[in-house]
Amino acid sequence: MRVLSKNSIYIITAVALAALAFSTLNFYILGFFYIAPYFLFLIKNDDLKTLLWGSFVFCFLFLIATAYVTFEPLLFLASSAIFLGLPVSFFLIKKLIREKFAMFSLPVIWTFWNIVWAYYSPLPFTVLTAGNTLGISPFVGIAATGGIIALTLFTAIVNFLVMLFLLNIKPGFNKKSFLIFTIALLIISGGYIYSKTQLKINSRHYLNLKNTINVASVSINSDFDKNFDVFKNDELSSEEKIKAIPLIQSTLEPIKEGLKNKNSDLIILPEDMIDITSKNDTDEEAYQKYQITNAGILIRAYREMAKELNSNILSIMTTIKYDKRSISGILFDKKGEISGVYDKSTLTIGSEYWPFKNWRPFYYNWIGQIIPDIKDDSPIFDQKYSYQAGKMTVLKNNYLPEIASPICVEIFYPEKLKEFRNLGAKIIIHSSSNVWTVAYGLNSYLKLSDRIRIIESVWLKTPVIFNGRSEMAGIVTPGGNIEKQAYEANNKNFGIKFTDLKF
Repeated sequence: MRVLSKNSIYIITAVALAALAFSTLNFYILGFFYIAPYFLFLIKNDDLKTLLWGSFVFCFLFLIATAYVTFEPLLFLASSAIFLGLPVSFFLIKKLIREKFAMFSLPVIWTFWNIVWAYYSPLPFTVLTAGNTLGISPFVGIAATGGIIALTLFTAIVNFLVMLFLLNIKPGFNKKSFLIFTIALLIISGGYIYSKTQLKINSRHYLNLKNTINVASVSINSDFDKNFDVFKNDELSSEEKIKAIPLIQSTLEPIKEGLKNKNSDLIILPEDMIDITSKNDTDEEAYQKYQITNAGILIRAYREMAKELNSNILSIMTTIKYDKRSISGILFDKKGEISGVYDKSTLTIGSEYWPFKNWRPFYYNWIGQIIPDIKDDSPIFDQKYSYQAGKMTVLKNNYLPEIASPICVEIFYPEKLKEFRNLGAKIIIHSSSNVWTVAYGLNSYLKLSDRIRIIESVWLKTPVIFNGRSEMAGIVTPGGNIEKQAYEANNKNFGIKFTDLKF
């Protein structure tokens, strides 16, 4: 019983520290401590079943404490199962090689499985990797060499030294504990100096870039398009399309007023700013170039807006091609012509696709009875609302540099952004809708998103512009700086961030 009690203390302590480290309070320093109790749990146990059970409980509780905004029991169970690769690896190294070798390999084992777990879980949990605790900290410059992986390894090494210190602590002066403490202090100090140096290099490089464009990124609150609630659903009838046209114009007019005479080279509208699909409503150019057969009234409205403001516009909406739905970033040039379309290439399980066809966990039926609206546009309840994944591509025209346009949770896949960069992207634009988040957890989700965007900008040495629904509009520069504009300004249900962006 005493061993079980100690194991429980290790797990509960680790989860509690993690909850604070990933909270909106930004206690980033706890990123150096929360893994240490879990490491102690691994070191103190030789039984594989105990290691597996304890690790599973740790991961599941960790997700409840940090990812409550996306709480889904089945997906949390699947993610926790992936995490079990860590204790299995540790156990095998311990038994097949040597116990001390296994112990000293813990930082590498943790880093490997923390990244694998984040990338291959049903939901993207990169924001919950250990390295993301340092996203808004003086240590974020470490990401310049290795991104989130480098930061995760750095935190794992410090946590390992904390664990060693706890293992060797004794009453009175202890040479071993003092040595471990000194090494930890040197590594932390070295990481701090290296980080500051890299951030200065990144900042200098960014400021020396020769080209500049003026970008206006628009964010909206949750009520921005509430007038469209008069329609039963977003698949409008012929009569509803006629009513929707003046409604679209009146909804866009305040934004146009805020953008007039600003000479913006690029205007970025948030994902699903006006959330209507409008099936069988074809815009000729959109169909001829990209086989899009819906949202004609919305596409034409954005085209006219681009011409009126003499600006390129990036909008993100649901498109239908060959009766299949995509989430698409559509780039309009200053003449109102469509110069590029990017179809979201990594979809989110549950909200955008459901691989189990007509099967769903029993609790969804209960939720559907309690909250009937959850069935609207949900692939879990109706496969016709499933989306198809597109191909990686950058958006560009004669007026703009090459643009990477990750949509919503795509920003949580750093390697995807690197691929965009390799395709020639010079700026990254991230837009999201946030309609799926739990209201009381939205702030936590957005803070974690800020951290990963900073890490990715520092790593790729590329600026990241962001906006969304119920999210500030802003920019992250490669020197680790972030600037934001509220999504409600001057008693309006939107906000606009104007930025001179270098590339």
